[in-house]
Amino acid sequence: MTDPLQPLPDTPEVAPAARAGATTMLVRSVGWLFISAGAFLLLYLVWLLWITGFETGAAQEDLLGEFEGFGQADTSGDLLAGASDDDPTLGDGDATLLDGTGIAVMEFERPGSDESIVRDKPVVIVEGTSVGALQRGPGHYVNTAMPGQDGNFVVAGHRTTYGAPFYNLEEIAPGDLIHVTMKNGDRFTYSVLDDSSGGAAAGQHIIRPTETWVLDRDPVGVGGPMLTLTTCHPRFSATYRLIVFAELVS
Repeated sequence: MTDPLQPLPDTPEVAPAARAGATTMLVRSVGWLFISAGAFLLLYLVWLLWITGFETGAAQEDLLGEFEGFGQADTSGDLLAGASDDDPTLGDGDATLLDGTGIAVMEFERPGSDESIVRDKPVVIVEGTSVGALQRGPGHYVNTAMPGQDGNFVVAGHRTTYGAPFYNLEEIAPGDLIHVTMKNGDRFTYSVLDDSSGGAAAGQHIIRPTETWVLDRDPVGVGGPMLTLTTCHPRFSATYRLIVFAELVS
C-alpha cells in the first residue's frame, strides 16, 4: 500500500515541465503577434507614403491632359502654357462642379531665379476637400471664391501622402508668385504676402486646426482677390496647419 504522505514519483517532475511548455508557447505567441503587427504597420506605411503617391500621380496625369499645354506631352511646368478657348470655363463659381473635378493648374515661381520652389512641375487643383478629392490633388474649399474672383480662393493639400503636393510649402517666401491657369485659358497670378505668425518664417503662418478664420473672405485685410494655401504641419503630423496668403497681382 502506498504511503499517502509520499508524493508519486513523477509528480514533481511533470508539473514544472508542463508549466515551462505553456510559458514558452505563450511567449512565442506574443512574439509572433508583435512581429505580425510590425509587418502590417510597415506595409501600411509603405502604402501610405509611396503607393498612394503613384495613385495620385496617375490621377494628376489624367487631369493635366484636360488642360492644353499641360498634358503628358508637356508637364515641364511652362509658365506660359495656356488652355483652349473651346473648353468651358470653370472659374464662374459653378455649383454643379463635381467633387474631384480638375478646375485649374497651379505653378510656383521665384522671380529672377531659376530655382524650383515647392514643386518642380505643375499640379492640378480639384474641386472639394473630401477624402476622395484630396487623393487626386490639392482641393478647393467649395464655399470660398474661385480663382480671380473677389474674395479668398482657399486650397488645401496633403503634406506627406497622396503625392504630397505641399511637401515643400515651407520653401515659399514673400514675393514668390503662384500662377493659376483655368481650362478656358484665364490665368491669374498671386504674390505671397510678407507677414507671418505662430513663429513661422516670413510669408508663412502656423495655426491650430480649429482656427478657421483663414477661410474667411478677407482674413488678413487684403481688400481684394486673394489665395490661401493650407497644409498639415509639421510633416508627418496633423498637430498644426501651415498657411500661406497671397494677393492677386495680375
